[in-house]
Amino acid sequence: MLNSKNISNLLSQVLNPVPEITSSKPFSISLLSTSSKKPLVSCFQNTLEEDTKGDDNDFLNTGITPSDNLRIMSLTSLKAWEQRAKSEYDWLVIRFNSYYIYLYKINDEYLVMLCCDLQYPKVLAIKKLEKLSEAMKDKL
Repeated sequence: MLNSKNISNLLSQVLNPVPEITSSKPFSISLLSTSSKKPLVSCFQNTLEEDTKGDDNDFLNTGITPSDNLRIMSLTSLKAWEQRAKSEYDWLVIRFNSYYIYLYKINDEYLVMLCCDLQYPKVLAIKKLEKLSEAMKDKL
């Protein structure tokens, strides 16, 4: 069984940049519970606080903190996950303004949610989440 520190370490690896592929970096990643409908553990890119203060019109609500925005995106994303049509894929991509939210199923109880800008390569995001899901599947 994983503890929150081990989960954070695994999640934060997905935030590592891949400069040989893209200059974009994911903003945040969270472990979501489908039963409690909220993020259990979240990791943010170090620059997120600086990038989202005050007047960024593309952020969901510039008057609140990134972690509160994350809760809003989590609730909306989980609702979209539940309402999606049956799919052969274990992932879903949702667009919020100038962000993409990637959801990836670990098991029936847990999903991971990755928040990226529109320039972050979709294939890279999905591949990183696939590997993370495989690493976490037996431990949760």
